[in-house]
Amino acid sequence: MPRFVRFIFLLQRFQWLTCKYVDAGFMIVFVVFGVPLAYGWLLYKHGSAMNPKLPGYTLPMIVSKRDADSSIVHLRFLWEAYRPKYYAFEVFELIRKLAQTSLIVFIANGTATQIIIQLFISFVAISVLSGLQPYLRNDDNVLAALAQWIIFAVAFISLVVK
Repeated sequence: MPRFVRFIFLLQRFQWLTCKYVDAGFMIVFVVFGVPLAYGWLLYKHGSAMNPKLPGYTLPMIVSKRDADSSIVHLRFLWEAYRPKYYAFEVFELIRKLAQTSLIVFIANGTATQIIIQLFISFVAISVLSGLQPYLRNDDNVLAALAQWIIFAVAFISLVVK
């Protein structure tokens, strides 16, 4: 009997395992690792178009040149809000969001350690956002830092209450 047919019979025998755990495990691995890697690779591949080196040009001139480039229009949702030199900041944001919402659940669930790790992630995000100012609009930089401060404050209060 060919290997492929034996594999199909094996999958049919363990159908409950395949549907419930293998598919969910694949999707977890794909979302947690695959999406940030794919976005990072796409941004790296087109980096020179997203951050054009134009000596003597001002930021608005560089942004308008970047916006007019038709070779990167399909990736606009990844870089449009950021300054040209921080075109790949969306990858950091994606990893931060995953860490704060999904991965934190698997770390010492329900303990003070989990809250302390959440505080650490928020503090790192606040530091990066405040230091880099990656967004084109200053209002977006302030809002992103404020959101992280709110998350930090909620986590700190929950640590004090615990």
